[in-house]
Amino acid sequence: MGRPFEGFMPGASRVSSTPPQRTGSSHVRGTLQRNFFAVQIACIVLGGFISIVWGGPPEWGISLLWALSLVPVWLSIARAPAAIVSCHSLVQMLLLWWWLGQPAGMASTWGAGLLAPAFVAALPAFWLGVFGGWAGAAAGTVFAVSALCDTPGERLAAVFGVGLSAAVGQSYGSIHRNLLRARRRLRVEALTEPATGLGNLRALERDFPRLRAQAARAGVPLLLTMWDLDGLKLVNDTWGHAAGDALLSSFAETFAKTSRAADGLYRIGGDEFAGLHLGLHDGSLLSARLRQRFSMVSVGWARDEGEELVSLRHRADRELYKDKHRRRERRADRAGLAAFVERVLPL
Repeated sequence: MGRPFEGFMPGASRVSSTPPQRTGSSHVRGTLQRNFFAVQIACIVLGGFISIVWGGPPEWGISLLWALSLVPVWLSIARAPAAIVSCHSLVQMLLLWWWLGQPAGMASTWGAGLLAPAFVAALPAFWLGVFGGWAGAAAGTVFAVSALCDTPGERLAAVFGVGLSAAVGQSYGSIHRNLLRARRRLRVEALTEPATGLGNLRALERDFPRLRAQAARAGVPLLLTMWDLDGLKLVNDTWGHAAGDALLSSFAETFAKTSRAADGLYRIGGDEFAGLHLGLHDGSLLSARLRQRFSMVSVGWARDEGEELVSLRHRADRELYKDKHRRRERRADRAGLAAFVERVLPL
């Protein structure tokens, strides 16, 4: 028996298997942004209807300016959503401040009284809380109280109404962001093999159609490589499973360093690994690089010819077992394996 394996724990070498899909910066992204625009458009439609039925020039003007103010927000929200929405909310409050001062406006004609400033500032204060957090909520409340209110009664009503709306917005934004972070973390964990940090079989199945489409668009081949780390069971039996895990982690790290950044790398079984490689015609050079450090690895590969992933894996597996059979006579004995493990791992 070899010496017990101590003092080393394997670490993840590569968390993501392939680069995530990217979208243009002009696209409005995120549920919060979509909700923002949905609410804004609904308010504009409602305000426009009220303006036509009961209002006059002040209401028509503010409805038009409100609608036009969404255009630059739509074009730039993907770059800095918190800053853009916060600025838009402050602009909304300035428009409402102008509206409250119009003698021919509905607020004056209907005698809305103390609740008018709090009511009209509630929506922009809510979105300040959503995107700006507590700082945005406080800024919206202070701005509304100072700019929209003239009397102590109005200020008190605005502090209560606007402050409540801003606090609700802050809570909504915080909960929503936490849920999104949890969902992203779960998605990553569902597609990641924890011992090595590479993608798992589910990630391979997810990435294959996308990489095939990229290869077709670029007019380059897509190669699937299959790898088998020979001797893993002997390492587990001789030095313990911690040594086996460390060997897997070390191989995964070398696999990632040897491959290109755009390659998809996966651990799909106990000692089985796979790779998807855009623009690679065969795996001979890649296998030669890996075998400089891991001589005990068998490999097979197959170029994508339009078949299902299962069929492509089957072809690569056949080549893998042919290579395993050719290498069987040259495989290291226990003493040779011990020398290899001591060279690769910090025993």
